Amino acid sequence: MGTGAAIDALANSLGDKNDRVRQRAAVALGQIGRPSQTATAKLIAVLSDHRVRLFARDALIQMGPSTADLLVESLGDDNIRFEVSAILQAVDPAKAKQAGLGVPTAADLPSLKMVLYDETRQPEERSTAAQSLATLGSEGIAVLTVAFEQQQIARTAVAAFAKAGPEAVPALVGMLSHTSPAVRGKAADAIGHIGAAASAATPALIGLLKDEDRDVRYCAVRALHEFGPKAKPAIPALAEVMLDARELEATRQWSIKTLIVTLPHTHEEVVKALVAASREEVNYGTRQLARQKLKAIDPAAAKAVGIK
Repeated sequence: MGTGAAIDALANSLGDKNDRVRQRAAVALGQIGRPSQTATAKLIAVLSDHRVRLFARDALIQMGPSTADLLVESLGDDNIRFEVSAILQAVDPAKAKQAGLGVPTAADLPSLKMVLYDETRQPEERSTAAQSLATLGSEGIAVLTVAFEQQQIARTAVAAFAKAGPEAVPALVGMLSHTSPAVRGKAADAIGHIGAAASAATPALIGLLKDEDRDVRYCAVRALHEFGPKAKPAIPALAEVMLDARELEATRQWSIKTLIVTLPHTHEEVVKALVAASREEVNYGTRQLARQKLKAIDPAAAKAVGIK
């Protein structure tokens, strides 16, 4: 059997009912590396099959630039746009650039959403899709915030906000009043991932320190910690949390750590709060951490209250 006939036979095998046969056919086509229009088209088509997807992707990359034209034609299929885009950028960067690839655009949003919600995907792929959505403005942010309600992808959606900017804050602040404590916590976490650029959310996070759910309160403190000095307006509320014997120890200790990151311009307020916490009678861990931090930032104040 000649090479052309072998390629045709392998291309036809991509439609076999047996997963292993389809996978081996894709691998063999990549190893031959001499694409025909038929083989290329069928490999692109099976990118929608999660059992063969990775094998087909690798085969198309091995085939090289000659697959580029058919890949460009396939960009309109949202079911495979995510893979086609990555393959095209690998085999022909120039054509990929001409097609507007490289930086996510609104045209990518449907395919990125599909990837994020696809449980057959690798975690890395879903994370990449989420991060791309975070750069797509209000529409991408909306997809991610809705995903907070989906347990299997909520963490991935939250982490993606490290790629977002302050424009995402209004939507996240809105989620802080969600009826689900889990979603409120995820929204606070997402704000923390943005960091100091999200400090406009400080008043809302301060309000969340009174939330009925202790895990939500913990998430609010952790988010404020990421603001650094911009968390200054939260100092009085954090001091209350720190002194609340009913609060989780972890939340109280993170309140102390958050007070510390507001320094140096908040020195007097922070020292006052730490002195009060150093007299804690219920929680040893909170008391000891307060004393340790007080000694570190103001040895004289620590000595004055009997901390050696």
